[in-house]
Amino acid sequence: MNEELSEAYAALATPDTNNATSITWQDETVPRYPQDGYPGETYRERFKNFDLLNQGAYNGQKWENKDLVRYRLNEWGIRSVASQIELLPWQTSKASTYIHSLQLDRWGKNASLVMFGICSLLVHEDSNDVRKTYPDCTDRDPLFEKIQLSLGITDKQVRSIYQKLKQHFDTHEVAPKPQFDRFSTDSYQPEIYQGKRITGVHNGVPQYGMT
Repeated sequence: MNEELSEAYAALATPDTNNATSITWQDETVPRYPQDGYPGETYRERFKNFDLLNQGAYNGQKWENKDLVRYRLNEWGIRSVASQIELLPWQTSKASTYIHSLQLDRWGKNASLVMFGICSLLVHEDSNDVRKTYPDCTDRDPLFEKIQLSLGITDKQVRSIYQKLKQHFDTHEVAPKPQFDRFSTDSYQPEIYQGKRITGVHNGVPQYGMT
């Protein structure tokens, strides 16, 4: 079999998620109903499901791509926290690489706590970022205090996760980031994750996260 085509015939449990095509459905803002659709089905919902099928996210029944789902949750989560803390683009990219290199289920910690800890660690270790992130700093950046409070995280938890993360990344090589969208055609991206708007930064200028 042609090696370039072999991925198209992979088992359902190992679909190729690096699509060269995309199916758009976001522009379907006015409800339209296909004549051959099931009761209540809109074109938007139909095309969205086609898009998820095309991405290898699920098969329209009970199976879902757990690796892809986990990747998306981690990616959206870290970008949401990074957006609120106003990380620069390269900091956000590194935070994304860090979160994907961890197996969060083995850490036994709340994902938001780990993500907040990663962002705090990156800012603290960036000599060009003068913001103080550690809870014991007398002139700690108020934005970190605000976001920490909104996530329901205590100072004790931040101190603990900070030290654990620092030790981990000082002693472990960062694993390569998984790649599910090599051609950047995946349009299934949320604007809001767990009530927080994912705004990121534009041209190096931080954009405030919104609740």
